[in-house]
Amino acid sequence: MTATARHARDRRGLVPSPRGAEGRVAPDVRAAVRPPDPAELVWMEECRRHLRGSDTDLTDVVRLGELVDSYAADWHATPAHLRWDPRPTTRAAGIAVGDLVLGRVPGTTWVVVEATGTLAITHPATSTLELPLTAAAAAWVEGRPRMLPDLVELLVERTLARTGALAEPPRLTGALRLLTLRR
Repeated sequence: MTATARHARDRRGLVPSPRGAEGRVAPDVRAAVRPPDPAELVWMEECRRHLRGSDTDLTDVVRLGELVDSYAADWHATPAHLRWDPRPTTRAAGIAVGDLVLGRVPGTTWVVVEATGTLAITHPATSTLELPLTAAAAAWVEGRPRMLPDLVELLVERTLARTGALAEPPRLTGALRLLTLRR
């Protein structure tokens, strides 16, 4: 028996058998998604308008974060029986977070998860969905200061890591590549 045959046989025990259901690894399957329809796009714009003021730029994560932090601080300072419904604000914050992630990670898009109707962010290089509206609502309930900028950075890093953009070295042109080979 050759060395390659012995090693090939040893590896077969580690690979699940395609013949039976036992031991199969579930494929990396994305939930059924679709692009937002026109009504959902209008609703998203109305949510953005909730945070947009005379001096609020939705692309300025620091200013937007300060605004959301002030809303959250007021909400947490109010007695529980007098608190308003935070969902319009958390939804608007989640959409703003998603928009900021879309602006920083090329190729990402908004989608709607068919089964739940939830808005999510997706990238064609991965089957993982990010749920910025859910993340913004959870951060609001926790009452973390600087929740919005931290959430944007977290989602951008996770999306870039999943797409492989962080691990991919910068591409060199032909002349630069030849210079690197000569050194």
